[in-house]
Amino acid sequence: MDINITLLEAYCLKNGMSITTSIDIDNKEPYLKIIKGTDAHGSRVEYLQFSTIKEILEINNMINEGGMVLKERDATQESMRLRPVGERDKDKNIEKLIYNTLSKYIIQMLNAATGQIYFPEIIPLENHRSVYFRFD
Repeated sequence: MDINITLLEAYCLKNGMSITTSIDIDNKEPYLKIIKGTDAHGSRVEYLQFSTIKEILEINNMINEGGMVLKERDATQESMRLRPVGERDKDKNIEKLIYNTLSKYIIQMLNAATGQIYFPEIIPLENHRSVYFRFD
């Protein structure tokens, strides 16, 4: 599965935050460096390993067996015709599922210092729960 960086940044903006994303090719572990704002030297930086991105999509029931992406992919033509006009494009719907989930997760990570949960529908990874998703 590929993640399009431009789409990820666009969905973050759509969900309320501009980000800048880069990839450090000198590091042995592949990861995204996500910076809050449009400046490459922004005020807040988080790192996501590629494997963590996949885990985020799995725990939020997007790409796992029986997940939302598979359900959308396997939707029948008849069920698609019954949807509102703007929701009939399978590819666009799958894109929304994946990138809305990732962008909301990233926004929560970058705003962890506020102590607020911005997207309660997003399920955190266990090792992120106490750092980024505190329910104090």
